[in-house]
Amino acid sequence: MGPNEFHKHLNAFEGSWKAACKMWQKPGAPPLEYGGDMTNTWELGGRFLKQSFKAPLFGGVFEGIGYFGYNIHANRYEGVWMDTASTIMQLETGSVDASGKVFSMSGEFPSPMGGTMKKRTVITVRSQDEHLFEMYFTAGNFPEMKMLEAVYTRVK
Repeated sequence: MGPNEFHKHLNAFEGSWKAACKMWQKPGAPPLEYGGDMTNTWELGGRFLKQSFKAPLFGGVFEGIGYFGYNIHANRYEGVWMDTASTIMQLETGSVDASGKVFSMSGEFPSPMGGTMKKRTVITVRSQDEHLFEMYFTAGNFPEMKMLEAVYTRVK
């Protein structure tokens, strides 16, 4: 079983990218702004897009890796993300809109503070050289909060 037309939507993310990130740590507080580098490569015959991210953060280096693909049996996009901020494998599933440019993903996993945490991600392809990544979390009795926004610009 090889890749299909839904895998082709992920071509928009292949390549090397500079990230301009904003991270909100608590409601109403100004965001922490930082830059990073993302490299996305196709793996396993174009079935999965491997994501590798690095950024200087909190006096050290934040690193993350992930895989994004389309499950032709379940008819949905699936992703996994792991990073140096925790030991959680963040699993998400979702879809793309009719334009093929807005991906909506969601997942639920253990919260580092106990209980469960819900994650919602929206990725908007603005052009072949730019996309917007927005990440929201809901934990416990707290309302959903935007935690991260990253504008990715292709490195030429």
